[in-house]
Amino acid sequence: MVHALLHRVGVPRQARRAAALRVVRQDPAELTFQELARVLEMPIQTLYCWLRRGLLKGRLVSVGRQHLWLIKADEAEIKRLRQIRLASSLETQDDNPTNP
Repeated sequence: MVHALLHRVGVPRQARRAAALRVVRQDPAELTFQELARVLEMPIQTLYCWLRRGLLKGRLVSVGRQHLWLIKADEAEIKRLRQIRLASSLETQDDNPTNP
């Protein structure tokens, strides 16, 4: 209610920093799911599935009341993940052949 009143009278809201910007990373190669999905050009949901299946390893961190997964993804790991994605897309194509 207070925020709404302040907004009505023209007092700007303080910009909140996203949790991903405030998280303390143990390694510069640690990425959030959103960051990794952007690098790999793939859906975040697929990365969550890979984490549950053990194809990704990460750590869960708390930033205030939010929780984020951080995945260590150096160049070698990104290359490995791209290969997994390519292999899974080829399997999908083999399972769904198109008739000419």
